[in-house]
Amino acid sequence: MSGPNGMLYGGDEIGALVFDPGHHSLRVGYAQEDTPKADIPAVIGVGPATHIPDPEEK
Repeated sequence: MSGPNGMLYGGDEIGALVFDPGHHSLRVGYAQEDTPKADIPAVIGVGPATHIPDPEEK
């Protein structure tokens, strides 16, 4: 029989991983826990623009 926090598979208790992609962060944790194990910020940066000169441009 399985406990309240997970399922029983082959005699071992297993838990499900939960990935929650949000607008500001990615939260990762186990389904049976109240809070996520990790909260990763979803930050995207843009580097400075670079100009590649045309060989015919002088």
